[in-house]
Amino acid sequence: MHKSENPKWLKDPEIQGLLQNDAPKIDAEVDLQELFSACHQELTEQQRKRDQLIAFYLTLAGILISVAFADFATAAYKIWIFAFLALLGFGWTVVILRYRIYKEVYWITCRTISALYTVERDKISKELIQAIFYRTMEKRVRGRLKRDKRTNEFVHDAKGRKKWSAWRLFKAHFMSAEKIMYTTMALIACVLCGLFFGYCLPYYAGLAVSSSAIIGAVIGAVLYFFFSWLYYYKMCHLYDVVISPSERALNKPYEMAWFLHIYVGGTPKSDVAEPENKSDAA
Repeated sequence: MHKSENPKWLKDPEIQGLLQNDAPKIDAEVDLQELFSACHQELTEQQRKRDQLIAFYLTLAGILISVAFADFATAAYKIWIFAFLALLGFGWTVVILRYRIYKEVYWITCRTISALYTVERDKISKELIQAIFYRTMEKRVRGRLKRDKRTNEFVHDAKGRKKWSAWRLFKAHFMSAEKIMYTTMALIACVLCGLFFGYCLPYYAGLAVSSSAIIGAVIGAVLYFFFSWLYYYKMCHLYDVVISPSERALNKPYEMAWFLHIYVGGTPKSDVAEPENKSDAA
């Protein structure tokens, strides 16, 4: 059985004790409210950028597609318009997925900052923040992990890693607004890619129109399933630390949560009073 690294933020008794403390003892000097507001604003910004990106692409696609099917448009015009829109759509689909991942991290960060309100100022440390961050991630996906039907315990593989439940994972994301936005973008790009091959192969390779249409449809479908798989893969990869707790697995999402890097242990340097002159320092 594979043994995890059992990092400090997961095993330290003092940290685990602080996690159980629900009494609001935060020092008034710790401006966690401002930090929370900034993080929440950044979360909202990710969503706004995504919506603007999709709106711009749909507008551009609508204009260019109407041009492609105009009477004056030749087959060559159609081919390269579809190629341009498909490539642009694929690129922006990847960007939208990245926005989705950052939004997830910022949501976890907001929950972590909220939990810090229950901790005394002198107890806040990097290890404690990491422990809260991990606990929030674990709670987020606990219901998507595979459990034994008899014992209700999490199922592990041969390496000791928890297993995802494919059905629960699919159900959690399938009808979410984030997944629908991503799927819409990917679907449009895949359809345009199929149209590209459907027009390109008869024009440049001399294939029959029916054969080209079938090839284009197959390529579009394969790409659509690839981008669907990519979404689930990236979202699961973000939570690798829950599947197998370790410092390395935590580092990737934690590095993205840069709002939490203000606390690196002890009292922040900005709160230490500086001497007015060198004589005071002496």
